[in-house]
Amino acid sequence: MIQRRMKVGLVLLAMAMVVSNGWSQADRMRDFTARMVGDTGKYINIVLLLDEATSAKVDALCQKEGEAYMARMQEIGQATGDDRQAIMGKMQEEREKYAERIKTGLVGILSEEQIKSIEPILNGRVPSSYRAVEEGGRNALLWVLPSLGLTAEQKEKMVKVTVPYACGIHPFAGRSSRQQPLTDEEKGKIKEMTDKFSTDAGAILTAEQKEKWQTEADKLKEQWQKEREERRNR
Repeated sequence: MIQRRMKVGLVLLAMAMVVSNGWSQADRMRDFTARMVGDTGKYINIVLLLDEATSAKVDALCQKEGEAYMARMQEIGQATGDDRQAIMGKMQEEREKYAERIKTGLVGILSEEQIKSIEPILNGRVPSSYRAVEEGGRNALLWVLPSLGLTAEQKEKMVKVTVPYACGIHPFAGRSSRQQPLTDEEKGKIKEMTDKFSTDAGAILTAEQKEKWQTEADKLKEQWQKEREERRNR
């Protein structure tokens, strides 16, 4: 069953609707929507290391449902006459409906076993590239795995590493550092899981792949940091 607090790669619309310096609310909303829609399908594809054809289907599903969801959330956010509690209740209801549509849409694209294996992800929030990794966000080493040219045998082994890791860090992935700072204990758990992931994933790779893995991950982290700084300055 889909749990009550499903978000499926989403954050509250209210978090995106903030006043910016020289950047309009509409611009901020479009940027947020693009990232949310793009990240949801991409994250599922990365965690399951899906082939190109299956990835395209997952992306199309998340794109379609994500855009419809955000349009509905924007309508709710702009509605007048409701108090904050009523608006939040409607947003929660829409999140649950959206989550249900995503999970239903994945039937026929993914196997029942695959869908069940990533249920914690479907019930949660996709880690944002704009949140620091040490705060529970993305691990670049995970996100560059598809670029390493893994063999079918490697993928079969790697999924047994990526799925537990992605599902394990998910309770922390959507946390706001300002609203819900991670405790030292939680940071320790993230580090423990990340270290295990790095060791287990590295053991599956060839020496050449390991070198590329670290190089590409370092480049990606630099890119994320640059994007994060750019967003702060908007």
